[in-house]
Amino acid sequence: MAALGRLPRPCADTLDTLVEAPSGLFASCRSATLWKRDQGGAWRRIVSPNGRGLTAIASLSYAEGCLFVAARRALWRTCNP
Repeated sequence: MAALGRLPRPCADTLDTLVEAPSGLFASCRSATLWKRDQGGAWRRIVSPNGRGLTAIASLSYAEGCLFVAARRALWRTCNP
């Protein structure tokens, strides 16, 4: 195993889910925040499509070129993230 770098600051004490995709790593952390780490190692926050923010992330997965985020009452999908 080799270190890939630090997690985003909100994930320092609570990391819920971590998923690898060809475009980078995706993490869900404290307060239902969603983050993407690009190939250069920089983390950026991903905002929910409705602009209201996530209240809970039940599941995070990557399949067939798409990232799936399951929240309490919704399922979001973005392809080629």
